Amino acid sequence: ARIYALEINVTSGSASATNGTQVLTLPCKLWNTSGITGSMLTADLVITALTAGTNVTITAIGKSS
Repeated sequence: ARIYALEINVTSGSASATNGTQVLTLPCKLWNTSGITGSMLTADLVITALTAGTNVTITAIGKSS
């Protein structure tokens, strides 16, 4: 399988995201037009709600080969 895009949106409230080596500014989109196998991020993605009632939507677009 190949990952083409990862989109993280905060639909209400506020949140932070990090992959262990960098802080991601939300909302964010990560993409690779040719798709990649393996990890798109350099480490685990950690998303933290900063306020009560925070809603976060994560969309991953991939394709099985």
